[in-house]
Amino acid sequence: MFYGVILAGGRGERLWPANTRAHPKHLLTGPDGESMLEKAIRRIQALVPPKHVQIVTHRNYLDAIEAHLDGRIKVGGYVVEPEGKNTAVAIALAAMKLLQADPNAHMFVLPSDHFIGEEDRLRQALRTAARLTLEGEKLVTIGVNPTRPETNYGYIEMGRPLEGDYEVPVYAVKAFKEKPEPDVAVDLLARGDFLWNTGMYVWKARVLLESVKRFMPELNGGLQAVESEIGTDDEALALEGLYTRIGNVSIDYGVMEKADNVLVVRGGFVWDDYSDWEIVARVGPPDGDGNVLRGKVLAVDAHRSLVWSEDGLIAALGVDDLVIVRKGDAVLVCPRVRARDVKSVVHELKGRAFDDYA
Repeated sequence: MFYGVILAGGRGERLWPANTRAHPKHLLTGPDGESMLEKAIRRIQALVPPKHVQIVTHRNYLDAIEAHLDGRIKVGGYVVEPEGKNTAVAIALAAMKLLQADPNAHMFVLPSDHFIGEEDRLRQALRTAARLTLEGEKLVTIGVNPTRPETNYGYIEMGRPLEGDYEVPVYAVKAFKEKPEPDVAVDLLARGDFLWNTGMYVWKARVLLESVKRFMPELNGGLQAVESEIGTDDEALALEGLYTRIGNVSIDYGVMEKADNVLVVRGGFVWDDYSDWEIVARVGPPDGDGNVLRGKVLAVDAHRSLVWSEDGLIAALGVDDLVIVRKGDAVLVCPRVRARDVKSVVHELKGRAFDDYA
């Protein structure tokens, strides 16, 4: 059986003020009225039944997510983390819970905060990855062709192509490369044998946990110690203890970079990570002046700007290349080229009189 695991724990501080401690970024609603989380659930429910979808989230977001879905969108359940400790523990914990119910569980792992165009091609890639996990004990990741020298994404170096009649190309993974410096990113784009790492994975839950045991003994020991409490009334307390003992490690660093049974499916779809307002502006869609507008917005003689209002009217006159975002009584104004620095504003808010806005 295949299951969908949706990662929905990130805060998204670079998307302030639309996203705050009480309103995480995966609940951000686009111009079509659908949130990022809803889109992620819909994508995976094209491949697995609703009862096979698990959402991994922070306990502070659970009520907001349930209220957001409001019974309109059915899911199988939640994996609730006491704090954010990156993807290794989140995914391993989800795998453990799935194996308790189904010893043959296969997992699609998808983040909830991605922009994806041509979703039929995404499904092709996921079906191909699923087939690979049925054929062998493989850890499969999804990569896409880079379209710019991006320094905020990880990269995957493709090795030899895998022979076989697959819907999309498959390669051995030669190496993972973390977020590169600008000159290195230019070189990776020019080489043509590197893909963007989308953070989407497919594998048998058992194979993933065997890899955690091999490469992450500390995490494995912690999981074994709480396994008997998972699914009981004592789960929350057990996870509190687990999360205080383990490190903040990604699944790529903890497992994928070390394993020798890793394959990458080369997806043919358009992809971006909704990590900041510049990405939101980039994926648009723009109007005739290159502006991306949302909500009650009047743009006059404005160009290439993102103007986003969730509360009240914003009028933008004679401005170019700006980000203007309003939610409640909080307003952000910055040049598009500084959009990735918005996180520093949130850090400045904390511990001050404006802490409630963070």
